[in-house]
Amino acid sequence: MVTLEAAIAGLIANWNGDTTVEQRVFASGDPAAIAACVEGVCRAVLGAGVEGSIFAEKSVGIVVGLRLEDGRDVVVKAHQSWQRTLEQEAACVRAQAALHATGFPAPRPLAGPVAVPSGPGHLTFEEYIDGDLADAHEPSVRMAMANALAELVRLAVPHASSELASTWWDWFAGPLWPRPHSTLFDFSQPSGAWIDDLGARARSRLTGWPGERVVGHGDWSVKNLRFRDGRIAAVYDWDSLCLLPEACIAAAGAVHFPATWYLPVPKAPTIEEMEAFLAEYEAARGLAFTRAERRVFDAAT
Repeated sequence: MVTLEAAIAGLIANWNGDTTVEQRVFASGDPAAIAACVEGVCRAVLGAGVEGSIFAEKSVGIVVGLRLEDGRDVVVKAHQSWQRTLEQEAACVRAQAALHATGFPAPRPLAGPVAVPSGPGHLTFEEYIDGDLADAHEPSVRMAMANALAELVRLAVPHASSELASTWWDWFAGPLWPRPHSTLFDFSQPSGAWIDDLGARARSRLTGWPGERVVGHGDWSVKNLRFRDGRIAAVYDWDSLCLLPEACIAAAGAVHFPATWYLPVPKAPTIEEMEAFLAEYEAARGLAFTRAERRVFDAAT
């Protein structure tokens, strides 16, 4: 365990000094100032200060495992507000809490979203549930993930809300690609024209799709899951909840399910693995996709 300030400094160093995410959340790239901000919010909403950091990661947002002074282990996630408003994040938290109450392996939300006092972002807090890493190229792990995604979609039906629609990227209209979450990425390079062409062709199949939109998890990858005794023990990244046609949710799962940075395994599935994930998802939902839905699935993958 290290201090929270040291954990944040380590994140910045690992990103070659880039503080884009920190600036967009805390309006600061100073680890000491960020740590003090998080410490203050913890005392205000959880009633305890921070003893140290168990882990820390950064991508679209910042996630830190905290050991509080009263002995509790919790997770705080710092969100960029331009990706989801406070109200939209609150809808994600409500859905997460409702799924936790059903017994689905969603960590229990503890507080938030809370506006960052010093910056434009917001924070959410949840219980810390650890578990084992898994290789989703193993058929049993893949099937467990397909089954759990179908269960999530089924359980989340009562919680469908327009607030869960992403403001970051609309699959069906507007710019072809989302705004990059970091200055390390540039989607405007002319060398990527062939990617733009594929994206435009895929969108042409999605545009005008009249199907019902349901709640799903937009980053259903094994890096966001932990296992215990061969079963899913925890699902993370609940700000990835989305409102999309079910075929798109299944497609996102089929594309991303093996992705992990924690094990030396291929991050992408084979075509055969994607087809197997789809078959297992359809079996879990109890109904195969129609021909039209399958076209949407194909376009979304």
